[in-house]
Amino acid sequence: ALCYWREGAFDEARINLTRALADLKDHDGDLKAVVMVRAGMVEVFARRLNDALQIHTAVASLVNQSTDETLKGAFHNGLGLVLRNLAPVENREDYLDRALIEYAAASFHFEEDGNTRYQSSVEINLGFLFCTLGKFDEAHEHLDRARRLFVQLNDNVHLAQVNDTRARTFLGEGRLSEAERFARAAVKAFERGGEQSLLTEALTTRGIITARLGKHAVARASLERAIEVAEVAGDLEGAGRARLSIIEELEQQTPPSELASLYDSAAEYMRQSQDPAAARRLVECSRIVIGALERSDVVAEQPQVQNWNGFSLRKQTLKFEKTLIERALRDSGGAVTKAARLLGLNNHQSLIAVLNGRHKDLLGVRTAVRIRRRAIMSDRKARAANAD
Repeated sequence: ALCYWREGAFDEARINLTRALADLKDHDGDLKAVVMVRAGMVEVFARRLNDALQIHTAVASLVNQSTDETLKGAFHNGLGLVLRNLAPVENREDYLDRALIEYAAASFHFEEDGNTRYQSSVEINLGFLFCTLGKFDEAHEHLDRARRLFVQLNDNVHLAQVNDTRARTFLGEGRLSEAERFARAAVKAFERGGEQSLLTEALTTRGIITARLGKHAVARASLERAIEVAEVAGDLEGAGRARLSIIEELEQQTPPSELASLYDSAAEYMRQSQDPAAARRLVECSRIVIGALERSDVVAEQPQVQNWNGFSLRKQTLKFEKTLIERALRDSGGAVTKAARLLGLNNHQSLIAVLNGRHKDLLGVRTAVRIRRRAIMSDRKARAANAD
């Protein structure tokens, strides 16, 4: 399971962890907790954050009963990661405060056990958290601390994680040249280390940085490599995210027909995603693609671009619209009002009109219309009016 996880093959990791849990007895409390904590981490990396939160909640009682300090540290570190990732997508600032508390608890337990390597990993997570908060000086302090410890341990994989997080921090600061240097170092290390999931993320980070530096060919090569690595590992969501990055960062350098193809593939790969941020990115990228298609002059396109054969702007627009509406309905459990909110519509009646008019085949995804119960006072007023 650990090997599959590190390769980015999350489905295979889940299967093996499920088998491991099935083989355990009720008295195997600590071992069961270890397996569940690792299962939670797999879901964090797979961006199935609600599943990860449920697993951590379920295993909390077992962890509290344990005397294993490393197990306790791993639990708190994993829960901190879940909360940190959920905070922006659910607009919960309190999750960030809780994540800091969880990281502090993780660091305490790892220090109690003398586990320097795991304690240093918490420093990376703290660096990333402060980066997302825009507190870049504090982020660098934690990353400096992590780097010193991993140099002492001669741990090149975790040093690469430090470099990748440092690159993202410099990217957040707008220090692109420094960001590129650290991103390049991270990719080089991950290429040697076999951590395919981490390599995909590092390649995507480098692609974004080089695109903003104007190095479009390098950026495209890096993002295409990220797609390739993710697809080979079976990390389809990672491949989808890299495709969206091409749309976001290289719109002007990519023909409209290719943008449409990239979006179509990304939407298919991310169809089953539980990551709330994925839906938002898909919506924003659909606007980019539709805008590019509307601005394009089909007649002026070079004739050797075969992808334009039989192209229809209306059909492509309807296809994007249908994909997004279907995704919003699924993520909202079929509730039209919630789906309309996800799609940025001010009135759910607008979505109902679109469903009834252009996408009747999606009506089955919608939950049954609930008949509102009339208030008692309204019934009394109606009866009184009839009596008059």
